[in-house]
Order: sequence, then structure tokens, then C-alpha cells
Amino acid sequence: MNDRAPAAASTGGVLFRGDGYTAEAGWFGPEDRPRFGWLYRPDTPAPNGAGVVIVPPFGREDICAHRTLRHLAEDAAKAGFIAARFDLDGTGDSAGNDADPDRMGAWTTSISDACDLMRGSGASQLVLIGVRLGATLATLAAQGREDVSALIAFNAVVSGRTYLRELRALQNAMNLAPPPSESPPQPAKETSGFLLTDDTCATLQAIDLAKIAVSPAPIVHVLERDDLPERKGLPTHLQALGAHVTVDRLPGYAEMMNDPHSSRVAQAFIDACIDHVRELHATPGGPRVPGESLSLRPSSRLRIGNTLITEEVVAPGAGMFGILAAPAAIHADRAVLMLNAGAVRRIGSNRIDVGLARQLAAMDRQVLRVDLPGIGDSPAHAGEPENVVYGPCCVDDVGVAVSWIRARCAGELAVGGMCSGAYHALRAAIAGQDIERVYLINCLVFGPTVKFDPESTSLLGDVTHYNEAVRSGHAWRRLLTGRASFRTVARVAAWHLGNHFKRLGLGLARHLRIPLRNDLGGALVELARRRVHVHFLFSANESGQTLLAAEAGSVVPRLSATGMMDTQVFDGADHTFTQRWAQAMLHDALVGVLAAPTSRIDEAPPP
Repeated sequence: MNDRAPAAASTGGVLFRGDGYTAEAGWFGPEDRPRFGWLYRPDTPAPNGAGVVIVPPFGREDICAHRTLRHLAEDAAKAGFIAARFDLDGTGDSAGNDADPDRMGAWTTSISDACDLMRGSGASQLVLIGVRLGATLATLAAQGREDVSALIAFNAVVSGRTYLRELRALQNAMNLAPPPSESPPQPAKETSGFLLTDDTCATLQAIDLAKIAVSPAPIVHVLERDDLPERKGLPTHLQALGAHVTVDRLPGYAEMMNDPHSSRVAQAFIDACIDHVRELHATPGGPRVPGESLSLRPSSRLRIGNTLITEEVVAPGAGMFGILAAPAAIHADRAVLMLNAGAVRRIGSNRIDVGLARQLAAMDRQVLRVDLPGIGDSPAHAGEPENVVYGPCCVDDVGVAVSWIRARCAGELAVGGMCSGAYHALRAAIAGQDIERVYLINCLVFGPTVKFDPESTSLLGDVTHYNEAVRSGHAWRRLLTGRASFRTVARVAAWHLGNHFKRLGLGLARHLRIPLRNDLGGALVELARRRVHVHFLFSANESGQTLLAAEAGSVVPRLSATGMMDTQVFDGADHTFTQRWAQAMLHDALVGVLAAPTSRIDEAPPP
């Protein structure tokens, strides 16, 4: 249920008005190494003066848990507690990246900075709540402070060695293609699209919470998954250190860690946390940090190479939240609008969009990364559910963001994204919005409405697979010896035959200028006539590429010959570009696309 009012810009940044609280977005910590976060202030503070600091997990788990942790912060504020959730150093919207040195030190320091923010905002005692590696980091950070009254750890990483082993097993199970032979080796380990340097791995390997010498807090609540065997080592050790320890086994962890579009809010975890914070007694507040108060900064400055850029929180309208990156020294007149990849917040799949936006800003572009309503940190439209990827209002919402950025930028505007973001960008351009360029990464569907048909999706996958397999002698041997499915081959052959006649019919209708309903080829031709350049970027064997050829037919090579459309294919990359080498290739390709001179469009002949 959405109880948040739409985002609103103010002189202090961006504010959301919730049911009994106000949420503010911005940066805190060092000016040259800002951390991004949200601060939730209750209308009526609870009498115990507790402030809640929420520490996220790392990597893919951070992306998946984001929705639950946002709900946790909101519910804590409703209950009267100041709450902060934030991105660790080098993650999310914070400065840096996961290849920077001393990750563990930077992560625990950013937690301490968040604690200082809470004390400066009025909290007299702190409760640290962490999930997975975030629980481990919260434990380590709390050991260096005297104002942490309680720690709540959900499925904490107790042994760094075991954690690394689990990450390796998960990475191997993904069966990802290896990097091309010319790719330079990396002194790091990949984990589901993110990176752990050798230095980070060495530090993690030495961690064992069951052997720490000092209790992180007087009270520790250990929350475990109810679908895994009980772990007694950590609670027993913390009790021996003098902490008051409770242990609860909760449902909902696995569902919370589903892919963002199918993740569920772990309400049992949230309720347990709020109950534990309520149990705290009021204590005399420790010394406040110097100065009257600390607050979030609505903008930050980063140095990208030799160029200084700014990032600021913005509210483009329709309840949306976004972050705008731009060069600090000049007013850039060309812009890029980046849309969500599925239900992933504005950082993009594997955080790809953050680095890309910052580099483009350093190349004199304004870049808006926005959360569409109901996704990430933007509330859903009134009466609508959140986390709906293909919502009925998405094209209109994109139009609101386009109009907002158009008010700041009269030059070329490019709009795009991955998967659903690609779809919404294409449909917005087809709808006639003021866009000159679209970039479409692994677009899976093209029609005006989206209804997933498992049978159709399966068939497209088979078609794509056999289109590739037909070039393989091994595949033919499997077929001739009965080890391949003749039924599947027959389905694919029938699809090709039907599609052949469909393409002939579409081509004839277009030639005779007969109006066609939901005609992708005709829509692409119309975009070219309006001088809208279309860039398709596909991982090899993506079913979207097969569907594009089927629905647009001869229009694809014809428009490609005019220079108004192009297609790039990335061999070995998966749908979300999980491999780091694939991310680098995509990044370079997008920089080339989005930094292309406008004359290429202006001089292109009509199709």
C-alpha cells in the first residue's frame, strides 16, 4: 500500500511526505567522498529517542533487498523513530566503486558517518540494523562506538571464509561465458555482477564474528532464516561477551532476495525490528556531534578523471525521484534520460547506470537517472500497487520526465534503458515525445501493451536457440541421431514458415501504404522520418532480437542502411550483462552511442 505523497522539490532538496513522517534524500559524510542516503523524521518522536541506522547488504543482495529496507525505514518513522538508510561507500548512489582500495574500512567508516548523521539529527541512542554482509559490517562498526544501544542482525555473515565460498558457488552456478581472450585479467573476484578485489577478499576471509573480542552492543537481536538450520555459534559467543542476546527465526528472507521485479517485502523482519526498537528504554543521550545539527546535502561534487561534475536529487514530477548528473563548470545542452531496468532502482542492473551517467556528465551531458512511479524510491500512483514494471501509465510518466529535462536542455535528448526501460523509451518515442535518440538494451517486447505468454516466450527462445544451432555440425548430429527434440524443431520450422508469409504480407501492406495495427516496422519508419535515431543493443541469442526481425522485417536493414538505426550484438553476454567484461563492452558502446555527434542524425537521408 502506498502511503507516501509524491516527491516534492524544496530549498533543502527532495522531500516525501509519508503517513506520520517526512523523508529527505541527499548526501552526507566527507565532501570529497559523499555517501548517499535517506533520512526519515517522525512527526511525533518516540520517547526513547532511538535512531535506526539501516545497513544494506552488498552487491546483488543490496539490489534485491532495497524494497524491504525502504519499507523498514518508513515503518520505523511511522512508529516514531528517526531512521536512516544509505548506500555504503562505493555502492549505489554513493561516491566511488567496488574496485577502490580498502573497501572494508570505507564501508565501516560510512556506517559511522551515518551514525553521526543520526546523532546530529536528534537521536539520543542508536540501533543498527543490518542484513547479510550489512549485519557483519554493522557489528564491526558498532564496536568502535559507545552510543549503539542495540544491534539487529538478519542472516549475518558470521564467517567471511564461508561467505566467499558461497559467492564462488553462486557465480559458478550461473554458468556465464568466459571473457574474450583479449580481455585483461582482473586481480579480483566477480560475484553476480559485482566485484570483490583480492584485498577485499583477504579482509573478508579473516572475519569471524564468533571470535570477536568486544560485544558490538549491550543488546543484540539475532534474526535467522526459518528455512535454514539453526546457527548457535554467534549468539553463544556474544552472550559470553556480556551482551543480552535474543534469537528469532523468521520467514520471508528468500522471497525478499528474489529478483527485484518479483521480490516481496519481508514484513515479519520489519515487524520484529520495530518491536525490538520499541523495547529500548530511554537513556541519557551521549555527547552530540559538534555543531547544532547535521543534515543531508541536496547535491554533491565528484571528480571524474580531470573533470568536476555535480549530482543533485530532483523531483521531475508525477511523484518521481531522480538524480541529475551534470558538468560543474558549464551548462550542458545535451541530455540523457535513463529509465529503470525492470524493478531495479535508478542505479541500473549491476550499477551500470551510475558509472555511465557520471562519465557522460564529464563529457558535457546532463544525465537524469529516474525511478518511475512504484519503482525504487518513487511512490506508486494513488491507488496503484508498487513494483509494477510494465504499468499502464509508464509512457505518460516518461513524458513527464522528458518535459522536465527539456525545460533545462534545448539540445539533443536521448532516452533509454535495459529490458523494460528500453521498452518504455521506445514506446515514448513512438508516442511522439520530444526525443531525438533512443538506446534499447535487450528489449524483449515491442507492442503497445505487454502480456507475457509463457508459451510464446518459450517458442521465441527455441527459435533463437535453433537459429544459432543450425550452424553447428554437432547440433545436426544430435538431431539425426535422435538426441534432439523433433517436436521442438517442428515448432521452430512452423514458426519460420508462418513468419515468412507474415513478413511478405507486412511488406506488401507497407508498400501499398495500407494502415496496419500495431505495426513495429511502420513505427520505426515513422521514427526515422522524424529524425529519431534508434540504437538496438542485444546480448547474443536474445529473443528480443528474433522478435525484432520477425515484427519489423525488411525495415530493419533498410533503416540501418540510412544510418537512422543500428544494432550491436554482444557475444557471450547474458540478459543483464552480469560479467564484468560484458559490462565494460556495453559501457564503451553506450558512450559511443550517446556521445555521437548530432550531425549524424541531421544529415541522415529519410528512409
